[in-house]
Amino acid sequence: MAIRDDRSDVKQTTTGFRGPLMVQSLTSAKSKFLSLSLRILPAAVRYGKPAPARGSRSVASFLLLGLATAIATEVAAHPELVSADITDITFIEEISKFRSGAGHDFSYDATFPFGASDSTEPPSSMKHYFAPYSFYNGDQHTVPVYAPFAGEITRVTDESASAGFNKRVEIQSSANPEYLLVVFHIKLGFAYPQILNDWPIEFWPSHQEDDVDYTTRTVAAGDLLGYADMRDSHDFDVAILFTDIDGERYWVSYFDLMPDSLFLSYSNRGIARSDLSISKEDRLLAPVDWWGGRNDEDWVTLVQAMSGAPHHPPEHRPLSKSGPRAARFRLATIPSLISPEPLFDPRRGVLWPVGGNSA
Repeated sequence: MAIRDDRSDVKQTTTGFRGPLMVQSLTSAKSKFLSLSLRILPAAVRYGKPAPARGSRSVASFLLLGLATAIATEVAAHPELVSADITDITFIEEISKFRSGAGHDFSYDATFPFGASDSTEPPSSMKHYFAPYSFYNGDQHTVPVYAPFAGEITRVTDESASAGFNKRVEIQSSANPEYLLVVFHIKLGFAYPQILNDWPIEFWPSHQEDDVDYTTRTVAAGDLLGYADMRDSHDFDVAILFTDIDGERYWVSYFDLMPDSLFLSYSNRGIARSDLSISKEDRLLAPVDWWGGRNDEDWVTLVQAMSGAPHHPPEHRPLSKSGPRAARFRLATIPSLISPEPLFDPRRGVLWPVGGNSA
């Protein structure tokens, strides 16, 4: 099965946003600089001023300040906003890199005013595809998708796939409203609106009115949103849109918001943070010319879980004849387009009502 790269999928391809980390507000850069200065800079430089004139020392301070500010602009500090992972990574075999050539060009689109406002990024995929092991593919009831931070669902739209429709969901952080999560191609829980704030009809002829029959738009970190739609796909995808104090919008990597304590589960699978992102400079030097094809350099493969870490190889996750998963499978076969199926949350061991198109 191919990754999602069908450019006829207008919703996915026309929402091409662009978000360089290095072109962000000066305030953001200064914030990073000040945090770095507490550890590595002389006290005089910490406050953005040279030390009292002592010959060449003041010049060196100025140079150090300039260098630190440049570094701060490049790394662009972000809060450790993610407090729960987007999925259970024991299901995941590989993840695409930020600014990769995986899938399709997910970059600036001047005709679609709901994304990033920067147009300096080279064409690339400025999000992450999460690809489960192949033996988890084939349904939309197995690979869980969780809210990585507390927030409010601000948009839900239909996404097309050859096996039927699924959902694209946006969640705005309650703690840091300038950050917006976008998760693609999931079967969304029935408690949440199935259509909300759809694209205006002038941009999207298939515009639908808001769903009014739902329980909540609010999520807490770790809440089960639903399940990845793996019926005809290799992956599902996640993106983060950041809006700076000047109103400029950029894509940033999901992993830039993840604390070390949570990233440890990735480290235990053989991944370093630097593995998960391609710099803007490197992407400019090596433009993507393989759209629609597979390039192994776009992907990071997770190694087997280390000893003591949870892992579920296929022989430990059978399609059993009893238990919650068997109940889910039976309900999923009911010939109904809209089926409020109770789905099992593997983290909490409970059944959640999930709706949406089950075709």
